[in-house]
Amino acid sequence: MESYQLRKARLTDLDEIMEIEGQSFNEEAFSRKQMRYLLRSDNTFLVAEVQQQVAATLILLSKKKSKVLRVYGLAVSDKFRGKGLGKAMLAEALKLAAAGGFSNLSLEVKTTNDTAIKLYESFGFEAVKELPDYFKGGYSALRMELKL
Repeated sequence: MESYQLRKARLTDLDEIMEIEGQSFNEEAFSRKQMRYLLRSDNTFLVAEVQQQVAATLILLSKKKSKVLRVYGLAVSDKFRGKGLGKAMLAEALKLAAAGGFSNLSLEVKTTNDTAIKLYESFGFEAVKELPDYFKGGYSALRMELKL
């Protein structure tokens, strides 16, 4: 795996983040306005930087007094896919969840995204529910959870 640096995302990263978002989520991608809101929020928004380029993003959300941390977004640039960055970002999510006292990690993934599903399963995530018509275009999602 190429060397990378994890850091908090900044508003100045927005263009690169939007490019990765579009590559990863197509019609489900967040708008610039939504992404700007997430960047300014108190939620965890990290980027992995490779050679001074944003290569991957991780957004984690939690509700006050909840023991569940939600992986709201995990995306890797086309240029850096297959190099272990998705695994590294997910490992960071687990580390942050444990440090924050959360009992579960949860996420939703398109049922047709076999690569992501295999990644999540390799970390011990289990499918707990299918969510029909969850994504734009009528695509279904799997809700996956990992007990910590």
